[in-house]
Amino acid sequence: MARALHFAAAVTALYCALVLQLRPAFQLHFKHEVQGYFADGAPRWRCALGLLTQAAVLPALFAASAYRRGGGMRRWGARFAAGDATAGEWTFVLLFAAFLLLDWRLVDVRPLMAAHHAVCLAGHAVGTLLRPHAFPYYFAGVCALELGSASCNLFCMYPSSAAVGVAYLAIVSATHLATLACAVRWVEAVRSRASQAFALVVTVGLVVIRQKEALAATSHLWSSR
Repeated sequence: MARALHFAAAVTALYCALVLQLRPAFQLHFKHEVQGYFADGAPRWRCALGLLTQAAVLPALFAASAYRRGGGMRRWGARFAAGDATAGEWTFVLLFAAFLLLDWRLVDVRPLMAAHHAVCLAGHAVGTLLRPHAFPYYFAGVCALELGSASCNLFCMYPSSAAVGVAYLAIVSATHLATLACAVRWVEAVRSRASQAFALVVTVGLVVIRQKEALAATSHLWSSR
């Protein structure tokens, strides 16, 4: 386990260094502000910078971990809870936390974003450390949510594109269904009523808010016809 954790820490450190190194180039290339519904959100360059992590890095870590484990989600969770975490799993644990925390270094974190990130970090601690036997369902749920966030970031970058808008609404809706399915399985695997309540409130709350935003942001696609 120690070797896997050390490897994950090194990968996460390199990831943080790379993100900080790439920031000036992304700021220069995506210098225009976000227009439309999400104009008050993250800068356009931050949306672009986060895409690779959300749409490629996190899903790749999940796929690699699932392939390495085999034998189903319950067996995977049992081995993770027993302390037999792989390098890919530890990398997800550290890298996703770093992905959230980096915003305090990269952008002006407003109160709403700070609250969102704080809830996500609390959920991350519960899903990875406090309830490790249900870890695979949490891992899958995070990847689903972040794929939806990637589609939202793409829409923020190109809000005038009807094709991107349709793709955003379709992807985010599908990933919300996947997230809810993961949450149900997570709750089934956890006995703690407090943890179950926390997971359901946070997950359902995030999904409802995000879905309402997606519908509002893309409403012009059909209201103008």
